[in-house]
Amino acid sequence: MAKTYEPIASTTLGSDATSHTFTSIPGSFTDLRIIITGRRNNTSTPNSFPVMRVNSDTGSNYSATHVYGFNSAAYSARDTSATGLTFHVSGLPRSDEAFSIFTIDLMSYANTSVNKTFLSVMSCPIINVSNYIVGRSVGLWRSTSAITSVTLEAGGASWHAGSTFSLFGVKAA
Repeated sequence: MAKTYEPIASTTLGSDATSHTFTSIPGSFTDLRIIITGRRNNTSTPNSFPVMRVNSDTGSNYSATHVYGFNSAAYSARDTSATGLTFHVSGLPRSDEAFSIFTIDLMSYANTSVNKTFLSVMSCPIINVSNYIVGRSVGLWRSTSAITSVTLEAGGASWHAGSTFSLFGVKAA
């Protein structure tokens, strides 16, 4: 089945920010896609990870499984009963490194009969060592509420100025 993507919102940060929120998300699409082209200014908290929360829910309602690779090594992590969907795929690079591309798909986000699932893919160049970290995550928000807002936190750091957050609606054709 062919899919079409419609832009809903896009923001490029003019200065560092600890989070970005998409609000008033319309319920007229099948799925949502978020694309982050960004860096985090995390020199003071280098082992922190980005976190996504929906509808301002900070309860222990999120679970996720993460797999990622760096050089020839593979890693995995799992979160259960978390207060947000944490992306363990090494986070995003520090402000002195190149921009990364981070894609998050939110399936059946407006369907009030199912819990919400997420898929993410991240590609992160690490300039200091001339390598990439790539990763995937699958997550669950244990709620049947329709998603009307998404907050993307830098996880103890800040999103660096110039980072772009784009939200698309996906319609099945």
